Amino acid sequence: MAAVLAISCDKDNYKYKYKDEGEITGADMRLCPSPCCGGWIIKIKETTYGFDQLSAGSGINLQMAKFPVKVKLDWSIIPGSCGNSRIIISKI
Repeated sequence: MAAVLAISCDKDNYKYKYKDEGEITGADMRLCPSPCCGGWIIKIKETTYGFDQLSAGSGINLQMAKFPVKVKLDWSIIPGSCGNSRIIISKI
């Protein structure tokens, strides 16, 4: 007797689990003579960070966005950067 096993893959049933949710609040307009200013501001949980760019393929145009922009993202702190206040966004 032969048994047939059918396995299906449904992309809609697969939900990627991001590390956190956040809110991009806008451009960092501070003027200071260090790499700690400029770029964009994001609030994750109760902490505010700066970042320079989104991950490739994000589909978000920060130049045209209406802020705040709620996002789900994977990220990491750039060690030793501006008191650990700058991050890299790896997936959004």
